[in-house]
Amino acid sequence: MAYLALGDSITWQPGYADLLGWEKLGIVGAQTLHWLPDGPIFANNEFPESADVVSIFLGANDAAARVDPAVYGERLDEIATHLDDRYGDVLVITPVKREGFLNLGYTAAYRNEALALCDVRDDLDCVDVWPLLDLDLHFTSGGVHPNAEGHALIAEAVQQSLPEPGSWLLLTLVAAVACRWGRRRRSA
Repeated sequence: MAYLALGDSITWQPGYADLLGWEKLGIVGAQTLHWLPDGPIFANNEFPESADVVSIFLGANDAAARVDPAVYGERLDEIATHLDDRYGDVLVITPVKREGFLNLGYTAAYRNEALALCDVRDDLDCVDVWPLLDLDLHFTSGGVHPNAEGHALIAEAVQQSLPEPGSWLLLTLVAAVACRWGRRRRSA
């Protein structure tokens, strides 16, 4: 199976995607705005023709820019639709818990937007990584990026959320953050 992880610097740095053995495209500083289908990332980068699973992990940079949660949700929906049209089914991974300049309130609201989107769209699955990461134990000293243990927890949650081999797509939002073992809305 072919796996592709898309996102911001959490995806770019050595971490969860590497632990899973996935091809990755992480763009430092990327927001949902940049990942829109007509945005600069899709226009300026090469993407595989096919992938069984694609993840997108976004949200931290949107929080730093104080993007309205409703706008974040609309953009996430548009990105998911584009990836679904291009590759197949989609899995959304919620943003990680953040404090300080990344504003915990924004990432919490983005988590809720991602989960709500998965609730109304049968073609999306979610991995909620929010409760997995402790701000004191699972982040680097600056509190911006997950440390090695944090990335291992994210990778484990993603791995446990993968369905049996088949044709579907993983959309990992860093959108990254929220639930212990993930949340799936996949029908049997």
